[in-house]
Amino acid sequence: FTDPVNGETFESCYEAGETWNGKFGAISASYEECRADTCGFYLCQLPDVYTLFDWEESEIDIMLWTSVMNQFRKGILGLQLFNAETKKWGQAHTQGAYVFAQFLYQKQTTDLVSFEVLDNDMRIHLNKENLMTEGKQLIKEFLLILQTYKSSGCIERAKAFYDHYSKVEGQFLQIRDCLL
Repeated sequence: FTDPVNGETFESCYEAGETWNGKFGAISASYEECRADTCGFYLCQLPDVYTLFDWEESEIDIMLWTSVMNQFRKGILGLQLFNAETKKWGQAHTQGAYVFAQFLYQKQTTDLVSFEVLDNDMRIHLNKENLMTEGKQLIKEFLLILQTYKSSGCIERAKAFYDHYSKVEGQFLQIRDCLL
């Protein structure tokens, strides 16, 4: 396999008797929720998929924007379930949503998304135009990474990658405190 993060070759696979949950252990539920949601964001852009649900091409931008904004909101509101002392997440769905948000936030090169704390209020700014360009590419890249590690059973790289985007620090600790 070629690692989509660093381009290096690696060998990994599931051995006889190994399962997804067994091999990925503590991160398996959150990782899978994150991967499944990201898969939905990617697939909803494809005509073969959105036409199944009677969506028109002209509606896809707003559907994707609404879905991604909801995911960011879920991840940010989920900070209430993050224990800052133990550095542990209390719920798989919210951790997955937070990891998705952090990947797009940290990897953006345009004004795709920003988070703002105003007194006791928090705001998410998601640029629709940049979501349709850079955002779509980042969603595709993120899904490729998640799926590669899951399919190859590469827990070491998956855990390092996932843990990096699960970190709650700086501005996001402030947002967490604002929400509590």
